[in-house]
Amino acid sequence: MRGAQSVPVHQVGTRVLTALRLVALALAAALLSQGCTAVEPTVPSPVPVQVGTPSVQAEPSPSTSPVIEASPTATGTSTPEAAATMSPSPSPPVADQPTYLVQAGDTLFGLARRFALPPADLARINGLPPDAHLRVGQTLRLPDGVWSDALGIRLISPEPGSAVRAPVAVEGTAATFESTVLVEVLAADGAELGQGIATAQSPDVGQHGLFQVAVAFPPSPSERNATLRVYWPSPRDGLPRDEIRVPLTLLPER
Repeated sequence: MRGAQSVPVHQVGTRVLTALRLVALALAAALLSQGCTAVEPTVPSPVPVQVGTPSVQAEPSPSTSPVIEASPTATGTSTPEAAATMSPSPSPPVADQPTYLVQAGDTLFGLARRFALPPADLARINGLPPDAHLRVGQTLRLPDGVWSDALGIRLISPEPGSAVRAPVAVEGTAATFESTVLVEVLAADGAELGQGIATAQSPDVGQHGLFQVAVAFPPSPSERNATLRVYWPSPRDGLPRDEIRVPLTLLPER
C-alpha cells in the first residue's frame, strides 16, 4: 500500500482563495440575472405653505390698556406741570383793590401793626402763613375800604354811593400828623355843608389808629348829591394830604 502524499501549505491557501472567488462570482451572476433594484434615499416631502393675507394685530381695547389723559393748559398743550396739584394762592388784585408794595425791612407783623390790623388777618387776606417772610417788591393786598394814595388814611364807612341822613357817621383809620383827620360834607357845587375833626387813636408815629366822627349838615326837603371829603392838613402850607373823596346821597329828614 502506497503512503499518502503531503500537500504543501501554501498550495492549500491558494486553493481556498480560488474557491472563494468562484463562489463570489457565482453570486454576482445570480444577482445580475434577477435584476438588482437600487435603493434610493428617502427624501421627506415638503410641507405645503399656505399663502394668504398677513394677519393684522388688533389694537388693545380701553378695558385692557388704561389711557392717561393730561389736564389741558391755557395754551391747549398738556404738560406734566399742568397735571400737578398746585397749592392754593390768593386771587390777583382787582381794579381799585388797595395794595402795598413791600419795601426793604418790612415784615408781616410790622405791616399789620402799621395798618392797625391783626397779623393773622393780613396773612389770611394774602393767603400767607402767619409767620411768612416777605420779599422786597412783593405786592400785598390790604383790607377793603377807601385808601388814600399814600395809604395814610383808610375810610371804612360810609361806603361810596351810600344814602345817609344827618348827621353822617364817619369811621376809619389814619396815620397822620398829630393824628388829626378833617371830614367835610360838600354840596354838588363844592360848597361846604358840614365839617368835623377827629383824632386817630394811633399807638405810635406812623401807625394807623381808629377815628370816628359824626358830621352834621343842614337838612334838605329832597334827596341831593354830595361828596364826603377826608384828609389831613399839612402843617407847612395847609394843603390837604391823603385826600379821599367819595360820593354820597343825602336823604331828607323823616
